Amino acid sequence: MTGPAVHVAWYRFRATFRRRWGGYLTLALLIGLVGGVALGALTAARRTYASYPALLASTNPSDLLVLPQTSTHEPGLVDQLARLPRVRSAEEGEQITAATLPDPVVPAGSVALAAVAALVLANLVAALPGRAAGRTPAAIVLRAE
Repeated sequence: MTGPAVHVAWYRFRATFRRRWGGYLTLALLIGLVGGVALGALTAARRTYASYPALLASTNPSDLLVLPQTSTHEPGLVDQLARLPRVRSAEEGEQITAATLPDPVVPAGSVALAAVAALVLANLVAALPGRAAGRTPAAIVLRAE
């Protein structure tokens, strides 16, 4: 863009700058603020994206959870699963399903409700039966190679 159009635009900018400098400053600040928020959002997204693989590497989670749907004892089931190709380890575990019920006296999400839920869960874990012979495991955890 050259020629008379540029000269006219430049003349108009110089002639009206004194009256409009506040508007120009506001526009520049808004553009800077929106750009900063966008860069901050990108940084937060990148950190979130990178944190999940780091969490997985630090916790050594299982790759597969097997819940046998049988009421009879199957001897050697864990050992059979451990011998499958590409299975690094197989362990027997317990599956606990717990939920908190809302109480009209205690507001939902309060510290007291969380304390009651933790106490109930601790009692459930303490009441688990020992690993009796002839018992089908509630859960089998597999880790891949």
